Amino acid sequence: MDWGAVLMVTVVTAALATLSVLRYRAYNASMFDLGHMSQAIWSSTKGRSLEFSYRVVFSDYAEINFHAERRSIRSGAVINANWAMTGLLTAESLIDEMDANRAMLVLHHIGGGSPPPHHLVSLQDYREFREYLVHTYDYITTWDRAGQITEIWQRR
Repeated sequence: MDWGAVLMVTVVTAALATLSVLRYRAYNASMFDLGHMSQAIWSSTKGRSLEFSYRVVFSDYAEINFHAERRSIRSGAVINANWAMTGLLTAESLIDEMDANRAMLVLHHIGGGSPPPHHLVSLQDYREFREYLVHTYDYITTWDRAGQITEIWQRR
């Protein structure tokens, strides 16, 4: 047996495992990220293409949409309170985009934090958006993101 090769494989395996754990900690990977990995492994072992249940994610903060490493709706990339308050962004346009793209997961900041909620809650027709969430999505949990209370909704 070539002990040099065994040592090299062991060192590389340990290094890759360490990098994986560091990435997990640095990006605050969560059950959704780990769930995607387990779904990918499961589906590929069954001879299927890589399957993910959360293909399109929408949040009222563009940076969450970006860092989720998932597709979002177009408005999710440019969402801001001014558009919502002035009517340039409406519940109707968001709902149309969410339905057209089958947004599977919605993260909605409802209270607390700095800054306080000011994107979706500033929609002139917010009540229509909220009713859409309740009728189209299942409430999963509330997430405390450094004091920003965010609801997580999953499409039925």
